[in-house]
Formats: sequence, structure tokens, C-alpha cells
Amino acid sequence: MNSLQKITKAAELFTVVPFEEADAKELCDWKYQGEYAVYNYPGWEECLDKGIGFTDENIRKRNFIRF
Repeated sequence: MNSLQKITKAAELFTVVPFEEADAKELCDWKYQGEYAVYNYPGWEECLDKGIGFTDENIRKRNFIRF
């Protein structure tokens, strides 16, 4: 099986859908513990204030997906 066939087979396992505002808000609620806490996002309102990319609908549509 070549690389393209492997990628195609793997892609069949996933359904790719748009990354919506509700998904972005959920991302803000994820909290990692310990040394991984550096990856935590602030709350949704603070992300909006800071202009973090996934808070902008146009940027979400162009650059984000979920599966």
C-alpha cells in the first residue's frame, strides 16, 4: 500500500465538519493539569478580547475543522 492509499484509508475513518463557535467555546473550557497547564486557553470572553483566531467566524471557517 502506497502513502496515498494509506492516507485515503485513514481519512475514511473520520468525518470532517466545520469548527463552530460552540466548539471554540468548548476549547476554552478544556483545562490541562500540571506541566501541560501552559496549553490552557483563557475563558471565551478573554479570548474574544485578545482576538484569538478561533473567536473570529471568518478565520474559523477558513482555518479550523473538527472531526
